[in-house]
Amino acid sequence: MLKILLIFISMIIINSYSDEIDYDQLRYKNGLLYQKQNDEVFTGNVTGIQYGKVVNGLKEGEWKGFYGNGNLLWTGFYNKGLNVSKWIEYHNNGNVFTMGHYENGKKIGVWSFYDEQGKKIADEIYKNGTVTTKIYK
Repeated sequence: MLKILLIFISMIIINSYSDEIDYDQLRYKNGLLYQKQNDEVFTGNVTGIQYGKVVNGLKEGEWKGFYGNGNLLWTGFYNKGLNVSKWIEYHNNGNVFTMGHYENGKKIGVWSFYDEQGKKIADEIYKNGTVTTKIYK
């Protein structure tokens, strides 16, 4: 009987983590992602206009955002809900719009901006999430 109970509990834990939900069915509350339908902190995979994984209400790992027509809008990485690493945003035609890095949720270093044809139009230099220099081409 104990073995059956342990299997049942394991299945519940696995199923609650492997939930998949459309991004439109989530909402932010106090910095965490909650399911709209039952007001519970969400853990699982997200699909739809944003695609990625949530652990205890926080975005984790690689995430992608999409335009309404399905084209890629942005891609980046999260750690415990904060943007980290390289971040790229795209024009609707697929060309890069902006590219830069985050560290602990704040922009750092050089962020480059491009027009829809792919020509660089500006650079912004960030320190601790604040623009320190703007260079227009």
